[in-house]
Amino acid sequence: MTKEERKEYSHNRYLLHHEEIDARNREWRRKHPEKQRGYQRKKNYGISQEEYDALLLAQDGKCAVCGREDSGQKRNGEYCQMLVDHDHETGKVRGLLCHDCNVALGWLESLEANGKEKLLRDYLQKHR
Repeated sequence: MTKEERKEYSHNRYLLHHEEIDARNREWRRKHPEKQRGYQRKKNYGISQEEYDALLLAQDGKCAVCGREDSGQKRNGEYCQMLVDHDHETGKVRGLLCHDCNVALGWLESLEANGKEKLLRDYLQKHR
């Protein structure tokens, strides 16, 4: 079977059994959250779990911007891991951030891109 034939076979099999396959995949992700996070991190940012751990260690386990020791975001009562900050144009990983700094940085980049950052700073200065 050629690569194309295998791809078509897999696609057709998924179409026929997608509910069962999706349920099995959800169950696997639920049982293996660390592996799932590692897979997503590698897929989205190109870094392995070991690279993530080394980056976190280099930052003394803290947010690269504010120094917070946890992500500030909880799931099921536990703090989530720090978020990977990356340049959206180059894909280069810059560091690990807490949730608040990650959101603020995203807004700042957006404001700079559309020229509103200076307008907001002027507004704040005017109303002191």
